[in-house]
Amino acid sequence: MTETEARSAGGTDQPWAMPVGDVVDHLGVEPERGLSDDEVARRRSEAGPNVLEETDTIPWWQIVLDQIRSAVVALLFAAVVAGVLIGELVEAGAVAVVLIVNTVVGFVTELRAVRSMEALSELTATIADVERDGRRDEIDAADLVPGDIVSLAAGDQIPADLRLLEASDLTVEESALTGESAPVGKQTDALPPETVLAERDNMAFSGTTVAGGRGRGVVVATGTTTEVGRIADLAAATDITQAPLQAGLERLGRTLSLVVVALAAGLALLGWLRGLPPSEIVEISVALAVAVVPEGLPAVATLTLTVIQPGKRSRIAATSPAATAGTVALTGTRERAGASAPHGRDARQHDRHRIRQDGHADRQRDARRRARRGRRRR
Repeated sequence: MTETEARSAGGTDQPWAMPVGDVVDHLGVEPERGLSDDEVARRRSEAGPNVLEETDTIPWWQIVLDQIRSAVVALLFAAVVAGVLIGELVEAGAVAVVLIVNTVVGFVTELRAVRSMEALSELTATIADVERDGRRDEIDAADLVPGDIVSLAAGDQIPADLRLLEASDLTVEESALTGESAPVGKQTDALPPETVLAERDNMAFSGTTVAGGRGRGVVVATGTTTEVGRIADLAAATDITQAPLQAGLERLGRTLSLVVVALAAGLALLGWLRGLPPSEIVEISVALAVAVVPEGLPAVATLTLTVIQPGKRSRIAATSPAATAGTVALTGTRERAGASAPHGRDARQHDRHRIRQDGHADRQRDARRRARRGRRRR
């Protein structure tokens, strides 16, 4: 393996912490000429195409089955059938309406969550403005390889993770990745190795959009090795589990089923001992069973979970009801709110300093008040 091949195969683990010259040397590329066609072909065979792995699509009918596959729903369905059999059509109709509303709301909520997961693959750009062999051309973004030189302009979707080489009033919209609502200004100086993702302003990440200005960068990661690719892999590997509220409803449904059967059997036995007609015994037992079933419980639970679901611009939920109350599988990146929050000893020092500042300010206000009261007395 040649020296150039060794550099390109080694990758750049922390390109934001390296000066521009070291990054391009490490990747074995001349910023003014770009990679040769032969080198591009070799690197593509090593790195693969610049695409995210496709996830298995969940069919709509499976989502519907997930909504009706619970003990409470089965109990309510049995109540509808029993109500029809004994002639309680109004009661049966009311329970049927609740079942339909619960199923529709749950289906829509989970479908949105599933489609949001699948939309990760749409964050990657389709076209890239690349410099190769001294020529500038637009190519399919899937053909990018580490070491390619990419030019950026306002409105461009960034096709891969780039270490910026030039930045002229360059700002990037990174809300899809970091949650930062305002466009982030970019520069080219090296940063400390411990810099968090949201503060790496010398990088441009795949799936984000250029809000203004112009720039050039060298590709340091493609496909599943990009930041958005890692998020997609984490999301795909996350096990989907029931929320505590859903698990509790399942237990409640099974318990209610046993209670209903026991009460109906007990009432039937009591009616038989008192000599009531069999038809009347069955009617009373079924009516009691229907009355015991809490037909509003599934709808209330589903609507509650839907209301507390994060907004459309929040982190992607792993399952419907998207905000699983009490347990959340968090997949994403650290967000920035003006500046990164202090941690550990720094956090304690920061708190003590703030308390001292607040106490000093309070003493100053008290002194001014005493002075004003003294002037009034005089």
